Amino acid sequence: MIYLRVKNILSKYESTRNSDKLLIWYLANEEGKIEDDKLGFNNFMELPSFESITRARRKIQEMTPQLRANEFVTEERRKKERVQGRFIYN
Repeated sequence: MIYLRVKNILSKYESTRNSDKLLIWYLANEEGKIEDDKLGFNNFMELPSFESITRARRKIQEMTPQLRANEFVTEERRKKERVQGRFIYN
């Protein structure tokens, strides 16, 4: 289940709490998809969707305060969500 894998990574690697890119990289690495520091096309296609990974991260961080991003990153994410919402509805 993606939720448990993401939670495990967030628990082990604090830097992944602040960066979705790092979170995705660590997930791919733990699943054995990274070879020689490269993610090939076939391995990329076998990964869960990035949206599923980040959705799991958001849910975990909502429910588990100790796994949340630092305050600066949290505030920047909120700002970005507000801006994106205006473009969708306008």
